[in-house]
Amino acid sequence: MTKFSLSLVGRAWQLGNRTLRLRFVLCWTWTFAFWGFTSLACADEGIDFFEAKIRPVLVETCYGCHSADAQQQGKLKGNLVLDTRAGTRKGGDTGPAIVPGKVKDSLLLAALRHESFEMPPQGKLPESVIADFVKWVEMGAPDPREGEIASTTPEIDIEAGRQFWSLRPLSRPAIPSLSSDWPETEVDQFVARKLADNNISVVEDANAVTLVRRLYLDLVGLPPSPEEIVSFEQAALRNPHSAIENLVDQLLDSPQFGERWGRHWLDVARFAESNGATKNTVWPDAWRYRDYVIDSFNADKPFDQFLKEQIAGDLLPFESDEQRWEQIVAAGFLALGSKANDATRMEIIGEQLDVLGRSMLGLSIGCARCHDHKFDPIPTRDFYALAGILQNTAILDGKPFASLEARPDKSRLQQVKTFERSVASAARAVVQANDRLEELAQQQNLRRRPGDSWKDLLSRFPSGGQRDKAHETLQQLEKAEEDLEQLRQAGPPEMQFGVSVTDRAAKGTKWLNAQIHIRGSDSNLGDEAPRGVLQVLLPTSADQPEIADKESGRIQLAEVVSQHPLAARVMVNRIWHHLFGQGLVRTVDNFGTLGERPTHPELLEWLAGQMVEDGWSIKQSIRRIVLSRTYRLSADSRASQQAVDPENQWLWRHSPRRLDAEALRDAILSASGALDRQRPDRFDNAVAVSQMTNPSVADAAFVRAVYLPVARGYAVDLFEAFNFPPSDLVVGRRETPSVPTQALFMMNSRLVADQAQIMARRLLREAKTDDARVENAYLLALGRRSSPTETHAAVEFMKQFQLPIAIEGTQESAPDRQDAWAAFCQSLFASSEFRFLR
Repeated sequence: MTKFSLSLVGRAWQLGNRTLRLRFVLCWTWTFAFWGFTSLACADEGIDFFEAKIRPVLVETCYGCHSADAQQQGKLKGNLVLDTRAGTRKGGDTGPAIVPGKVKDSLLLAALRHESFEMPPQGKLPESVIADFVKWVEMGAPDPREGEIASTTPEIDIEAGRQFWSLRPLSRPAIPSLSSDWPETEVDQFVARKLADNNISVVEDANAVTLVRRLYLDLVGLPPSPEEIVSFEQAALRNPHSAIENLVDQLLDSPQFGERWGRHWLDVARFAESNGATKNTVWPDAWRYRDYVIDSFNADKPFDQFLKEQIAGDLLPFESDEQRWEQIVAAGFLALGSKANDATRMEIIGEQLDVLGRSMLGLSIGCARCHDHKFDPIPTRDFYALAGILQNTAILDGKPFASLEARPDKSRLQQVKTFERSVASAARAVVQANDRLEELAQQQNLRRRPGDSWKDLLSRFPSGGQRDKAHETLQQLEKAEEDLEQLRQAGPPEMQFGVSVTDRAAKGTKWLNAQIHIRGSDSNLGDEAPRGVLQVLLPTSADQPEIADKESGRIQLAEVVSQHPLAARVMVNRIWHHLFGQGLVRTVDNFGTLGERPTHPELLEWLAGQMVEDGWSIKQSIRRIVLSRTYRLSADSRASQQAVDPENQWLWRHSPRRLDAEALRDAILSASGALDRQRPDRFDNAVAVSQMTNPSVADAAFVRAVYLPVARGYAVDLFEAFNFPPSDLVVGRRETPSVPTQALFMMNSRLVADQAQIMARRLLREAKTDDARVENAYLLALGRRSSPTETHAAVEFMKQFQLPIAIEGTQESAPDRQDAWAAFCQSLFASSEFRFLR
């Protein structure tokens, strides 16, 4: 059980001649059992950063003078070798080039800044690149390079790679048959088998109050209201299974579902609204991609179609202009990466392939840019086969979609002609009706009368004659205007602007294959690699899709990626991760050789197969998991199970986890009643990045956090304190540590303090007694009722808080009642129970 102690501390302290006043001293101490996360995820993130940001720069600007090749050619400078980890850390004549974790001692950084030696000698690198090297050193300089890769890496066996567990065709594992009566669903059967194999028993089910908060925050990212908690409790008493099913269906149908689960995808799509380079240019229309993702999750768009649209949406067939614009926006996935202002085309392509591979397939394709992949079956030739596809794909940064090549749909040409004739006819009818009314107005001298006088005059006309003629003309005018408006509504939608891509020949009218860049260097080109997809994703290497001379190949790439079993495995694992805090495969972005193996391989396989059978439905996959008894387990711990399985990999309990930054912010606004659940039209972000993240702007915008602007290199205070992910890399698993500074932030944040005041006014307004107000506060903030002890302590605190403060023989006025309740509310926000989901 959660233990707490409440201490009311003295009203004033004196230290020398200085007085420390404590207006607000309500201290909550919560004790949870925490479990360490494996360091592998952090290591993976560091290697990803090295491959994306560091290695390409070393290859392009350093290897010419500081590599094994340079040594063999007699060109080595300063006895410094930078193409291996050992060489980089050993350094050259002047000392170690890199000292992990120590920026000041890393001589390479000083050389890049031109503070000592000047590297590269031809000119200083952009500040954004130097900042990447500083960040890399601060991360501990993760570096996978063991030695001279070109001479030690064996030839890749593609056929053997196809037999790797994550790359095989989907199988149909048998559902375990157990004598236990604990399992209720197929998911439970698979989990129970592993529990039995490891001789571990589960804890009891979570109670209704705990479960309703868990479901709301997991599925829609918002806490339940007190009324929703009570309603679920009562329904669960009557029929618990029916109550859970009804609530799950209600939440999956809520528009807030897409806002929650769309944000998960935005993490792996490295979504941001600026390019992150030295100028950090704002993309004013990038929000369209965010809204596309949210709408896709709400509509339960088949996941394979969702993937296709993001790879080749601008090339897919469409049935309406709206669908075409939507698919073009989807292809913005390829255009939203961080780009240095002087980035080469191959650097941009490398980033696109790395994000596509990790987000959709869990494969680090980018690691094959400079050499054959050291661990996974991806040869360098395959990397450049893919690069050729994107080499013929141009990025549209905020250009109108009208600039895309028109692809007329012949089946709609007749509709367009009919529309044009109807508009012309309706327009003539409006003109004719107006002419007749003008004639009538002149006859009755209406121009000199007040605006609505014609209505009174018309009612006094005798029947027949002019009165009937006026009525008839007026009706004709109204009908003509209605017809014209309907035609306008049915016509082509307004032209959109956005961040997207389009097929375009790489050189003039020539559609080119990419040349292999030896060791990743733009200046050392090798053979041409015909455009194609990863061989390991195909049944045989002879099954490469045919790509015509005048097309990029993105359509073919989209088809192969979206239909591969790996896409289903990766996505159902992401779903499991977001519902349980850890995936069946812990390395959610890495399903390759360096990734962890699944703890429940048969369950993962079964879930992936069910997703495909359900038409790639995300909602059905989520529903299947949350209706399991495994999901309903309590978060209580037992010493015996904890000793055997401290990381809960066998799922004997529900692991508590800290809420992410967006859920915390939205929960605060929800508790105060200030949250605006409507989607904003848009933020006017086009002026400057600094305005996008100005705290006064962000704090004043009470929309859901997913709609706040996201600028690379900037974050609002609350996001920074609670580990909002960087937008430079694929982040399928956020870091969610709980540290003391987070509680301090909640006690000192202007946003939190302001919302505590709003919540205090709400409590004083909605309840008649202090006991009722305390209970309502607990329901709003923590999703449960207060205990008698907690209620008594809170009420006593309120009384003590409002007493006058005596300092140095003087007596100050007492804080008012609302301030007391605001202090109490802020203490709830600062508690661990508020920040954690059990």
